[in-house]
Amino acid sequence: SHTYAKTGTFTATLTVRDSEGYTSQDSLFVTVTANEPPVALAGPDRSAKVAEPVAFDGSGSYDPDGGSVACTWNFGDGSPAVSGATASHSYAAPGTYTVRLRVVDAVGSAAEDTAVVTVRLPPIHVGDIAMTSAWLSGSYVRATGSVLVVGEDGLPVAGAQVSASWSGAVSQAQTAVTDSAGRARFVSPSIKGGGTFRLTVTQAAKSGLEYDAAANVESSDAVTRTKK
Repeated sequence: SHTYAKTGTFTATLTVRDSEGYTSQDSLFVTVTANEPPVALAGPDRSAKVAEPVAFDGSGSYDPDGGSVACTWNFGDGSPAVSGATASHSYAAPGTYTVRLRVVDAVGSAAEDTAVVTVRLPPIHVGDIAMTSAWLSGSYVRATGSVLVVGEDGLPVAGAQVSASWSGAVSQAQTAVTDSAGRARFVSPSIKGGGTFRLTVTQAAKSGLEYDAAANVESSDAVTRTKK
C-alpha cells in the first residue's frame, strides 16, 4: 500500500527476483488527482409557526468524487445537532434562525450550506364586524359594533384584547375583550340626531398569538342612522 503526497501521474514498477538471481519487471501508471470537497445543499428558506415541525432535506448533497457524504444539522436555536440527510425540528420561540447543514466526505473534506427559518406565533385576525344602532330618548343615537376575532383555523379566539376607534358622527378610542364566542363589543358615545358611526379595529392581542391585520376579512365597518 502506498499513499501519494501530491497529484500527478506516476509509474509504479514491480520487480521480482528468483532464487538464482534472475529478475523480471512490470510497470503500471498511477494517476493521482486532488480530492474535490463535497457539496452541501440545505434546501430553501422556510417559515413556520411556533411548535410546528419543520422538515429539512439535505439528500441532494453529494461528493463530486462519487463517494458518500455524512450530514449533520445545526438548527440555530442551541438545540443538539442531528445527524442524517433528513431531519425534523420545531422551534419554541418566534424569531429568525439560521440552519447549517455540514457534510463530510470519506476523506474528511467538509462543506456547509445554510437555510433561514422564520418562526412566528400562531396568527389571529378579524373575521367579522357586525354593526347595529339604536335611538335613545331625546333623539339621541348610539351605535354598537361586535368584532369577531378568529385564529388561522377560523375558530373564535376568547380572551383577546381588541382596540378600536369610532369615527364619523363620534370620535373615541376603546378597548374590549373577546368573550367565549370570540366577540368583543364596542358601544359608541351617543349623539343627538344620529349620523354615520364607523368602527375601525386597530389591534388585537393575546399572549402567545400574533395579530395579522393583512388577513382581516374586514378592518372597518359603519352604520348610518339619521331619522327616527
